[in-house]
Amino acid sequence: MAKVAKDDDKGLLGIFSTYYKILFKPSEIVDKKMSVKDALLFYYKLAIIPFILFIIVGWLSISNIQSNTFINSLTGTILYIETTLIWHNYAYPSCVIAFPEIGLVIASGIFYILILYPLLAVILALIFLAVWKNSLQQVKGLFSATFTATIFSTIITLCFAWLIPSPLYSNYVALGFILIFILFIWGFAVLAIAISKQHNITRAEASGKIFAIFAPIALSALFYLSAFRGSVLPNNACITGSPYLCQNPVAYYNTGILNVIVGQNTGQNWVTANVIYVNASKYGYPSDFTPQNVTTISGGLASGESISVNIKIPPISSVSGPPGFVCPPSGYGPGGYIWAQYQTTVGGPFQYALIAVWEIA
Repeated sequence: MAKVAKDDDKGLLGIFSTYYKILFKPSEIVDKKMSVKDALLFYYKLAIIPFILFIIVGWLSISNIQSNTFINSLTGTILYIETTLIWHNYAYPSCVIAFPEIGLVIASGIFYILILYPLLAVILALIFLAVWKNSLQQVKGLFSATFTATIFSTIITLCFAWLIPSPLYSNYVALGFILIFILFIWGFAVLAIAISKQHNITRAEASGKIFAIFAPIALSALFYLSAFRGSVLPNNACITGSPYLCQNPVAYYNTGILNVIVGQNTGQNWVTANVIYVNASKYGYPSDFTPQNVTTISGGLASGESISVNIKIPPISSVSGPPGFVCPPSGYGPGGYIWAQYQTTVGGPFQYALIAVWEIA
């Protein structure tokens, strides 16, 4: 006899117990029968802790938030909608959200955890029913059973949603997408078990039905994440040469951050290393740099090694843009110079090297 959804375990301990069962023992819980309302209440009850963690991690990672893949995808999408679909007199500029970064963290948490995830569960349930309706035997409560199954699979991603604002999706994007792939497979497995339990079909049959629908959805999601990356300064590039490396500069003009990959292959390990930004107007030996333009590379930089760093640059003044956004003015300036200050021995003299020229259109 199928179990009816109820709070077997009360309080915080019960919430963590539910997380554990869905993650590691889904067969023990995903056959619970819930109405659509109960399934939503079940989701939001479990979303409280991830939402709080999302805000805390975002606050602790505030210096990286403007270069975060998911945050940029969200702001870029909003910007695209405003400029293209609503405010037709605006081009699609490289603009940024006009409120402080912590506000961006809170807004992102509300969007991803409280709106997007349950909305995706609804959409997936509707898609599944549109494709499967004629092949499913259950008639009464067909949508609620399917929606309950998609909610259970959504909890997999929900449990790790607090990682979205972390440096994982700012400085270690490749590792972040590996995690997304793992969560996708994990969620797929839980969904297959939940669908089979809710609709009394075999797991193999449920897996086949889900895969036929999930494949194009997954490709669309990857396109979404790569298509809209707002809040960055366009037409900027590193000019460098051997034995130094400077790649993929992404400038966040309003916060004064230049995210870039730098490296060296001089044959000498740098036991300490600082990256120094010097304005174009101060070309030459960086003897007059100020502390706020220095970024320390923890642990130094070995020969043949490269690393992603957030270099502090002078913020560029902005102009008003679409509602909620500010935009870079035309004629941003000539950019600047990226220097390295380093030691090859502990306690040895500091040396300087011009790694690259950063140019912006």
